[in-house]
Amino acid sequence: MTSSNSPLPEEATMSNMPPGPELRSQSPGHFRLVLGHMDISHNVLRHPYRGEGTAESPFLIEFLPEDPYNPMEFPSWIKWSITFVLAVASLAVAFASTAYSTGIEDIMEQLDVSSEVAIIGLSLFVLGLAVGPVFCAPLSEEYGRQYLFITTMAAHHVTFNAGAAASRNIETLIILRFFAVVFGAAPYTNSNAVLAGIFPASQRGVAMTFFGAAPFLGPALGPIAGGFLGAAGGWRWIQGLMAIFTAVF
Repeated sequence: MTSSNSPLPEEATMSNMPPGPELRSQSPGHFRLVLGHMDISHNVLRHPYRGEGTAESPFLIEFLPEDPYNPMEFPSWIKWSITFVLAVASLAVAFASTAYSTGIEDIMEQLDVSSEVAIIGLSLFVLGLAVGPVFCAPLSEEYGRQYLFITTMAAHHVTFNAGAAASRNIETLIILRFFAVVFGAAPYTNSNAVLAGIFPASQRGVAMTFFGAAPFLGPALGPIAGGFLGAAGGWRWIQGLMAIFTAVF
């Protein structure tokens, strides 16, 4: 039994690795960086991290200088592209909450249900906005925000929004809309953390303002677009528009 404050074995220390290539020379393009995974280079192992490697003073693992995997070092156009995508994803989910309301009369007629039953599709959607963050926030900490965004938004538009457009009964429509927003809650839960991770404090306010406008714009646009589309194509096309909107972004 070793003491809790004894240093790590020699092979686990950070300073005894042989020289390796410079980290900057291994810098991938941004999209290769997003789609791939970073190999642990000699630079990472040899970096003089703060700490002593003990239980009382563990190593503080941080980004290396000019590390291409440090989101604070991303080019400005990449940062603002990420901000735009997050904003539109949030807008799309909010858009779906109110666009549905314009097709309620059509749903009542085609699916032969009362107004009280038809409006459950709207009520459960709002409830899903409370349920989704309960799972999205801890899962992003466990598996990373990138994987969470990709999987949940894919399920949101491919499985649930598109499936809702093809529903043949009110039960299917209500259930699919509920799960659509549960999976679509990731932009609401995790976007602020993403922006805090890519923008320094001096620039974060502008990005937060731009992103913060999106969830308020979505409910305003939903009835307008849904009203015109519902009158021309019916409630299924309203659901189809939601699927297309979220699929594009």
